Amino acid sequence: MARKPSSIEYYVSNKDMLIELKKYNEENIISNELGIMLRKIAIRYSTRPCFSGYSYKEEMIDSSVERMIEQIDSFNIEKGKNPFAYFTQIVHNQFLCILNEEKKQHLTKERYRNKVYDDMCENGLIDQGYVNNENSNF
Repeated sequence: MARKPSSIEYYVSNKDMLIELKKYNEENIISNELGIMLRKIAIRYSTRPCFSGYSYKEEMIDSSVERMIEQIDSFNIEKGKNPFAYFTQIVHNQFLCILNEEKKQHLTKERYRNKVYDDMCENGLIDQGYVNNENSNF
């Protein structure tokens, strides 16, 4: 069983994040520390029970980090004092987007399997739910 990350290991402080965002606004360069903070938010969010068991969890994390970097300029430091909530919401929305994309792919594969099965039934390759032994090369 995989080890669940401890909350201290993936904790991101609002105060520290605001400091890093101010540095970003001044220099227009994402520091390593800010990048690590964004990744920590995504990793910690992926440990929620509603996202457990997905084989494409790393894709969800990477996609959400990419999305946070795209939206980093949209966070207004003068108005907002809670960057953690802002970026967590971006992660949540991106996770749902990835889940919807994976669901579409799954449905497409399922439709294709059903079509192949129907074609095999029409061509006589499947007899009463079983594949004929002489025609089963796949």
